[in-house]
Amino acid sequence: MSWSIGQTPLPLRMAPAPSGRFDPKEIMTRSYGSGKYSDLTVRTPERDFKVHRMVVCEQCQFFEAALKHGWEESNTSVIEVKESAAAMDIVFRSMYGQSLPFLPSRKDNQATLEEKGTPDNFYLALDVLVAADKYLLDGLSAAADLSIVNCIRFAGVHDLVYFAAALQDLGQGQVGNLFALAVIKLSDKLEDLLRMEEAWDTLHARRDLQKLVLGLRLVHFTGENVAFFFEEHTGRPGTDFKTPSTRHVWYQEKCGNSIMNIG
Repeated sequence: MSWSIGQTPLPLRMAPAPSGRFDPKEIMTRSYGSGKYSDLTVRTPERDFKVHRMVVCEQCQFFEAALKHGWEESNTSVIEVKESAAAMDIVFRSMYGQSLPFLPSRKDNQATLEEKGTPDNFYLALDVLVAADKYLLDGLSAAADLSIVNCIRFAGVHDLVYFAAALQDLGQGQVGNLFALAVIKLSDKLEDLLRMEEAWDTLHARRDLQKLVLGLRLVHFTGENVAFFFEEHTGRPGTDFKTPSTRHVWYQEKCGNSIMNIG
């Protein structure tokens, strides 16, 4: 049958797609992995990511604004970010609907959760949390938060010291609850901490953090009590503790006698 100008167009008939060939999830996964048909480059200090505006701009206002409001990026289609390549890889995998194996899930048993609670996963999740908060990706932020909690749960004493320090460096506003959780866990494991000289020395280098950890366990936070507590649990002389002379004043200023019961 022929068709000429003025006639009603014939309806298009699409051949049925082979089963599974055009699965949307599979297409999204392949698109991110290959960068095929990419129309946007996101540049990190370590590597470039070839992504698609339709995917990232629909989910993140930051990228949409960078390409929409006459910035240099709108002409070059290259956006430079400060986040690590590892963190941005997780960000984009989340946007493309891929699974994130390092994140804990409800299906995980105790052994699997412990396998995911590694120091490497902690620092990756922390970087992802910072990136997710910056790019207003609430779902990914919550997932990274959960991963950090899982890592704190299974961390050894030495790793906990470093975890708490890393969280403290980010500031209370962003990770205050996670920081508090790490400090409480350290306080609960204080006897073990005092036996581990390297971990203790690492904590001692962070005086503010050390005050918080010890303050949860010592009712009367004085130099004499701390030295006695230290000697009792380590067998080392109390002078090794090197009690800061301003600690008692610090607690009074920060917490008040009614909260910390400082005599």
